[in-house]
Amino acid sequence: MHGCGGFRGNLLLSDFGNGRRPCCPIFDVAQLASFMLENDLLPSIISHLLFVLGAAALSAALRSFEHRLLFRLGTLGIVVTSFLAGWLLGGSVALGAALAASWLFLPWLEILTRVRRMRIPIERRLAPRTPRRAILFPVFRR
Repeated sequence: MHGCGGFRGNLLLSDFGNGRRPCCPIFDVAQLASFMLENDLLPSIISHLLFVLGAAALSAALRSFEHRLLFRLGTLGIVVTSFLAGWLLGGSVALGAALAASWLFLPWLEILTRVRRMRIPIERRLAPRTPRRAILFPVFRR
């Protein structure tokens, strides 16, 4: 075990070359930013973020129209935006598919949480009534 309970989490950026694994990683923002700029990671992350935000803005704009087709395209755009967020920002197609599919489970969540139990009597007795007059229902004559 190491000094901090054996946690061997994320490596420091300075430890990539020397094979050392720290037990308590320290997050250095300046070092992370310089690493991302050196390896050309920052522009791609920013462009992916802007692309996802643009898709979200387009979806919201399409949903503001009163035309039925444009409104539905906006709804589809929200699902696509969720997929893009998982894929481009999360780095996994499976995560994107899970985020997109999560929209399909929202009605089930509402059914499980908001619909109250129906109160149906166990035994219902019908009150005796006289039959209706034949003039009201001429088709059903005997």
